[in-house]
Amino acid sequence: MAQGPFLTAPGFAVYSQAHVGCTCMDSLLGVVFVAQLPAKQPGVVLVYPSTPQDAVEDPGEEDMPQGSPRSPIVEDPGTIFGIPAPIFAKMALPDEVLCNRPFYLEIDGGRRLTSHVHDEFSHLHFVSFPCNASELSRVNTPPQEGEELDPLDPRDRVQRFNIVHVLDSRRASRTETHTSTLWQVSADLARALMSEEARVGYLSKEIRRLGAASQWDSRLHSQAECLPEQRRRLTLEQLIENMFEGLHRRGHRSLRVNGTILCHVCVFPKLEDPAPPMADQALVLTCSRKELELEMPMDSADIVRRVIDSVSPVVSLRELMVRLALPLSTLQRVSQRLVYLKKARVMDVFRPNTRVAVASGVNMIGFALASKRFHDWQKQRKAKEPNFFKVAEASRGGCTLRSLQEQLCPDTEDFSKVLEWFVAEGIVAQLASYYHFLPSRARSSASTSSGVRVNGTIHSEFCPDRLSEDELQLLATRAKDDQQHRFLCLFVVDFARAHRRADGCEFEALVASSFEHSGEQTEAKTVIEQNSDIFVPYVCTC
Repeated sequence: MAQGPFLTAPGFAVYSQAHVGCTCMDSLLGVVFVAQLPAKQPGVVLVYPSTPQDAVEDPGEEDMPQGSPRSPIVEDPGTIFGIPAPIFAKMALPDEVLCNRPFYLEIDGGRRLTSHVHDEFSHLHFVSFPCNASELSRVNTPPQEGEELDPLDPRDRVQRFNIVHVLDSRRASRTETHTSTLWQVSADLARALMSEEARVGYLSKEIRRLGAASQWDSRLHSQAECLPEQRRRLTLEQLIENMFEGLHRRGHRSLRVNGTILCHVCVFPKLEDPAPPMADQALVLTCSRKELELEMPMDSADIVRRVIDSVSPVVSLRELMVRLALPLSTLQRVSQRLVYLKKARVMDVFRPNTRVAVASGVNMIGFALASKRFHDWQKQRKAKEPNFFKVAEASRGGCTLRSLQEQLCPDTEDFSKVLEWFVAEGIVAQLASYYHFLPSRARSSASTSSGVRVNGTIHSEFCPDRLSEDELQLLATRAKDDQQHRFLCLFVVDFARAHRRADGCEFEALVASSFEHSGEQTEAKTVIEQNSDIFVPYVCTC
């Protein structure tokens, strides 16, 4: 059983549907919410969907509204995914020592070796994050304007609860990335629920409201539909439904708990922090600013909003430092957060001489959908030019950014906005230079490496883990001193074999750190060009 801390990092969303697949988690069958009130046994509060994915309906469920949560079966003699409800509830709420940490459980019938028939619930995997809420105390928070607080007695508050994700173990293994990180969803939503429970007793009230009916009926369903839209968003069953649908289709969802706390949940790893961008790189949003502002919590720092309003593919972080009067470290932290949330990405700044082209992988269907979105965006800002297909056609030839602007939009500010939209949608990309390292193509007259002295420090740094002995010797014959030799080794390992562009700011940083005199960029390019037999250039989008 894995253990881990109570993580609070939010998830993320993606702007364009072209960036995501149709279904992220086909193996997710449903979500079960279980809880325990004081002096009562654990019980199942609700199940969504009412009929599990790819499961056969149980007899007697024909009258149950399709797609609606299955209501509390605390005393229901039925089963949850083939398990009696009371047993399921006790199983999902373990002892306190196992609470507030990831909790995995698998019930698998194994391979069918006899005549025993495996039903649809013979291969189940449960992922959750059981929470012990009994230590929550009443928070003396003054009521907001128009808000009615109904204090609950501590004896009426929920003690433990758990959001259990049920998966088909035949489709998802325990070690699969999305499966192993699914507990994060339960942890993030649980933290938001616990905050509202401490403030207004939200969770306890919802559990008791759902527990007022022994089964889901049309009367309760109709009452929920008659509620105002704002109130309907506050119900626990609607929250679970939105979470499941978002995870099942896209792997993430933004939820607003009790209309107060914005919570992002996702199944993507949270421990893989992106590297901080360099000062000469640009931050490009992958969604509209309006959408991003709507998803931001009300108490977000003003610095974050200022950065979002100022980023552009033609503005580097170094320029933002001057414009916003912010240190580079602050800009880097904000950038890392936006990149992690998939709301932005880091790339080299678009300069007038930067070559651009239509990104690879964009098909006609993607073009048609993007064309409609571009038309709607142009209408919002009351602009008619340039035409979407005119921009796409002008970008096909790999022209420079200056040439593209002259063809489409002489106004620099307006062109920057259009460029930002196309880059955010992933339609226009930069053309960059890359290199293959092919030691087998070395000229016979220049490949003799016997007797070449290799610096001991360089040898221990690269051989044998990063370069072979023959490759190290070959590069030594192509360098006039140890400084050039180490540069060539780093170029092979960090750029040629890592498929990193050799004409961007990262390459410039490598050159600056490798040579100690002026004119280092010219010397680096000369060394590479002189060894064109082993360094083969090629161009592609990035």
